Formats: sequence, structure tokens, C-alpha cells
Amino acid sequence: MKPLVAVAFCLWSSASFGTEYLDSAKHFLPVCKEAMIYKPKPTATIAWQEGICVGIIRTLMFVGTSLDEDSVFCRPPRATTEDAFGVVTSYIEARPQLLEKNFTGLAIDALRDAWPCKK
Repeated sequence: MKPLVAVAFCLWSSASFGTEYLDSAKHFLPVCKEAMIYKPKPTATIAWQEGICVGIIRTLMFVGTSLDEDSVFCRPPRATTEDAFGVVTSYIEARPQLLEKNFTGLAIDALRDAWPCKK
């Protein structure tokens, strides 16, 4: 029974670490930068990952005013997805110590700092 528990723990640990990495800015920053280059993608996996990045940014642009008080932001009326990508990538690149952090959380921080709501 103990070996079974050890194997289960190892599998759980691997899955956890893999998920954390896949949610990190370290993983998503290069993926998102490539997503903004309009060219055919070499694999379906790369296209899928870039689509996730685009989906995160576009969703945040849509829900920015609905987030809680600490996260809310108000995008300029004419702001584009490309503008938001620029804000997010610049923010993360200026803070390399945060690369292990969750990409979506950092994207919210970046957009909130760049586009605060007027009170």
C-alpha cells in the first residue's frame, strides 16, 4: 500500500507542478508575443496555446470593469487587443522576478496599472 501512496503522490506532484508552470508568466509571455505575430502556426498545440493567451486578454478587456475593487480597470474606449497585449508584455518584461507568478493575475495587475478607473 505504501508504494501505491508514493506513486499517487508523485503523480499528483507532477501534475501540480506542470499546471503551475503552464499558468505562469514564464510560459505565457513568449506564447503571447508569438500570438500577436500573424503567421501560420507550426503545430496545433502552439496555435491552441496562443488562442488561450488571446482568450485571456480579450476576456479581461471585456470584464475589466466588473472585477473586484482591487482588480478593476477601465480600458480606453478605443483600446485594442494589441494595445492590451503591449501593456501586459511590457509590464511583465519590466518585472522578471514575477515570471513564476500566474499570468492572468499579472495581466490584471498590468491592465489595472495602465488603465485605472476614474473615481
